Amino acid sequence: FGKGVNVMEAFTLLPDPQTNGGLLFSLKENSVDMIRKVLSDAGLYGFTEPIGRMTTRGEKIVEVKK
Repeated sequence: FGKGVNVMEAFTLLPDPQTNGGLLFSLKENSVDMIRKVLSDAGLYGFTEPIGRMTTRGEKIVEVKK
């Protein structure tokens, strides 16, 4: 984990969403506003906060940053 990352908070985000009832999907950054609107229109506004970003693979497979 990077400096400043709350490890306990990170572990609430990292578990496989298939096992805790969540839905995780990826999209292009320029689609965020459109997807937020779609989710908000469906009454899911509270679930529209992006939680990560895909980047070129570095030294580690998964890197958690603040």
